[in-house]
Amino acid sequence: SSLGAAITMPICGFLIASVGWESVFYVTGGIGLVWSVAWFVFVYDSPAQHPRISDEERKFIEESIGDTASKK
Repeated sequence: SSLGAAITMPICGFLIASVGWESVFYVTGGIGLVWSVAWFVFVYDSPAQHPRISDEERKFIEESIGDTASKK
């Protein structure tokens, strides 16, 4: 989170100085939208639901995490 702020603040300052304060909201909102879409496309609730994982890898992951995921 502090790394994100350290990167975002100078970029926002540059955007405000060159384009205007409104651009900060459009750029950060656009990045958030792209991140959200990518998250919903590539992240799955469990290894069993992931379409691009081998059976061997899925079994290893499920055995490694045990019952901790099912207790939540």
